[in-house]
Amino acid sequence: MPSGRRVILGIIAAAMCAPLLFSIGLFLDAAWAHPPLDVRTAITSTPFVLLFGFLITIIPTLLFALPAYLLLRLRWPMRWWHAGLAGAVIGAAPIVLSVPNLPELATWAGIGMGSGLVFRAVVGPDRRLAETRE
Repeated sequence: MPSGRRVILGIIAAAMCAPLLFSIGLFLDAAWAHPPLDVRTAITSTPFVLLFGFLITIIPTLLFALPAYLLLRLRWPMRWWHAGLAGAVIGAAPIVLSVPNLPELATWAGIGMGSGLVFRAVVGPDRRLAETRE
């Protein structure tokens, strides 16, 4: 089992990943579809998106992702696809529950998947995986 310190660092990294990916998406959208003025706006708004995005995403990360991780690791060793799939479901859940919109659903599922994979990368592999392969 991973140490508590690695799990805490994984939670923080996953909560920071969502606003970072969102910020990159805003920048790419501004660079691709809008005039250069919007690119400057996207660049100057990035620190605010990261700060407030982290403060917003830490709450569902603690309320949903951490309990999902704790429950799932009791049943199975955590593989990378478990973390990615759980992140995608948790990332897409608010869109499904509020206004089902396929492009937004795909965007937030992708952001959630990225956060789940970052969590898995920080926490590291489960030792039970090595034991099952031997």
